[in-house]
Amino acid sequence: MHYEITEFSGMDNNLIDSVFSNIMTLSEGQKEAGVLGEEELIHHFCKMTKTLEHIYDMEFVKFWAYMIKFPLFIDFLDDYLLQIRKYNDFEKITIDLDQSLNESRLSSSGDELTIKLKREVNRNLKVVFKIFFRLSNSMGSETDYFTVDFFKTVIYSNALFDIAKLLDIAAIYGSSNTK
Repeated sequence: MHYEITEFSGMDNNLIDSVFSNIMTLSEGQKEAGVLGEEELIHHFCKMTKTLEHIYDMEFVKFWAYMIKFPLFIDFLDDYLLQIRKYNDFEKITIDLDQSLNESRLSSSGDELTIKLKREVNRNLKVVFKIFFRLSNSMGSETDYFTVDFFKTVIYSNALFDIAKLLDIAAIYGSSNTK
């Protein structure tokens, strides 16, 4: 099971806007521009979420080796944070996507595809947050850990966190925990 992580870069804001704006029938111009329908977007989110869950579930050493030896994944996370709609971006479109990471708060009204899309986006957001949480911890268990000095070096030399990422994380996930 390997989903080409870089495929997400094709899902830009225009594509996400088209789906979140409930455009059920795409014009020929939109189809030619590569705008996906809801089913295709759900499929991509499912594949991406499964891959991210697989990466998150790796044991400590393999997870960190993947982060360090595969910098394209860190680039993917950068692109993800840049491209995914932030909570305050939803003022521009008409759908209310609940980013609370709590599926029980999803509305049960509306089209089945829209509900499924919301659920998949929430699953995806949750696993990305879990990956960032794991990146911010130097310990996997009592026996698997980095020393503080080594951990600082790994974070700094591989640019795992920067101000732009932290601001994007706050914009995406800040509304899910207002306390």
